[in-house]
Amino acid sequence: MSFFKNLVSSAIGTFIALGLLFVFMLVFLAGSVALMEEEGDAVELEKNTVLEFDMGLPIQDREPQSFSFASALEIDPEAYGLNTIIPAIENAAKDDLVSGISIQNISAMGGISNMHTLRKALVAFKESGKFIYAYGDYYSQLDYYLASVADSIFLHPEGSVNFRGLSAEILYYKSAQEKSGVSMEVIRSGKYKSAVEPFLNDYMSKENRTQIQSYMDDIWDTLLGDIATSRGLSEKALDTHADNLAGANAQKAISASLIDGTAT
Repeated sequence: MSFFKNLVSSAIGTFIALGLLFVFMLVFLAGSVALMEEEGDAVELEKNTVLEFDMGLPIQDREPQSFSFASALEIDPEAYGLNTIIPAIENAAKDDLVSGISIQNISAMGGISNMHTLRKALVAFKESGKFIYAYGDYYSQLDYYLASVADSIFLHPEGSVNFRGLSAEILYYKSAQEKSGVSMEVIRSGKYKSAVEPFLNDYMSKENRTQIQSYMDDIWDTLLGDIATSRGLSEKALDTHADNLAGANAQKAISASLIDGTAT
């Protein structure tokens, strides 16, 4: 009797396994077909084509890898990679059918270093003799840094440019540890080893403040220099505009030459 029970159990298990294998194979094939269709898509350019940049996804060093199974379930990580954006800009600069680039509603999500690299590629595109226009309903400081490369920058009449300088904040946990009874065992060597400082103090050390101020000054100087060159403004004037929040509304931004006009 136990022989037949084991036989039936094995048969059921085999059928279930085959059924699951069949489902996974279907998903794999569907994902593969979808991936091939995506890779096979081509865009035909016409004369005076304008490429549109609508960066609603994070910008990373490299584009995430697509896997058939994840593609079929539509759970692929979504991001733009500099490894695909930069060559596309370089190819567009050499393509006679492309007249310019339109940067729309940037909402840039990425580090300043990635924006700096992307901006350099756009500068090279302009140097090829082609135009770049930018439009946004609102510009964050990172958005504006990228958009400032454009020949003309337009803003929604009710929009603003959040150009205000840089700041840094650090959360400290020493008091929270004392209240919770949980403490961190930390080994640190050297005054400038600040990664573990939030677990040791409730305030920023002089050394950490010095190093943060140093790299933030370098970043700010780079932003000011790049924007000043593109907008024909002095770095001092831009620094004053940041202090005075000169982009608080569209009309103030025009008066400060941060943008060129308003549009919808």
